[in-house]
Amino acid sequence: MTTEERKAEDARFRQEYPLFAQYPELIYLDNAATTQKPSCVIQAESAFYEKYNANPFRGVYELAEFATEHYEEARAAVAELLHANTDEIVFTRNASESLNLIAYSLGNLVLRPGDEVLVSIMEHHSNLLVWQQAAKRTGATLRYLDCTQDGKITAEMVEAAVTDKTKIFAVTQISNVLGWKNDIKSFAEICHRKGCLIVADGAQSVYQVEVTVQPEQETMAPESGQNVPPGDQLAGNATAKPQVDASEEEMRIEKQRMQYIVGIMAAFCGLLILGIISLIRRYRSQNLK
Repeated sequence: MTTEERKAEDARFRQEYPLFAQYPELIYLDNAATTQKPSCVIQAESAFYEKYNANPFRGVYELAEFATEHYEEARAAVAELLHANTDEIVFTRNASESLNLIAYSLGNLVLRPGDEVLVSIMEHHSNLLVWQQAAKRTGATLRYLDCTQDGKITAEMVEAAVTDKTKIFAVTQISNVLGWKNDIKSFAEICHRKGCLIVADGAQSVYQVEVTVQPEQETMAPESGQNVPPGDQLAGNATAKPQVDASEEEMRIEKQRMQYIVGIMAAFCGLLILGIISLIRRYRSQNLK
């Protein structure tokens, strides 16, 4: 892609975002914290409140059925993007809450005194503090996996660090500090061979690389809609085995996020015709070159 072609592409992309129309010269760099919202997401949220506001799941009247139908369309769209099954997607308020949900449920389920939780040194605090607390609650030991001097973790390092005591390995797919992309597939193969679960934090990776949740692997991958180009505050936990039935608390959280679910549906599903996902994939391909 030539410089002029890239400028034209950037201009077309910026037209989707009202904020950039207000500030044409703005160069926004804080996408690791939150991204701006395109018109399709803003309009979808507004339309939901104006035309379709109803309680999903439990109502039998037309508006409630519409809300439930489109809620599940959003779940299916995110599942397609992550190559997961729809029943493996749980919507929460953000990736931090997703990690807390995993640590409290999975941690309490599998950790016992004498077990170990391995956490890489390059983790965001959201994927560190929760495991400190999980280890404290269960009597497990928290161990850290250091990176090399140039900020990398290799499969050989994971192989050496995961022992028969290691029950959970928490690691980011792409570090928000170092920018290093970890080989999650190789890490997962090592962990599963040794009987260890892996929690891969995908908050920084879903818009940069192809993310696949393998159905046969015990992997949990929190993703954050807050950090991807469509820019809505929503996280989807793509979880392969073990699967746990949704609790009342999870259902309550999901219902509270209904308007954001519809927004992400617009970004990921209903507005595929506007090319949002194709833009994500094109950005991924350009980023990898």
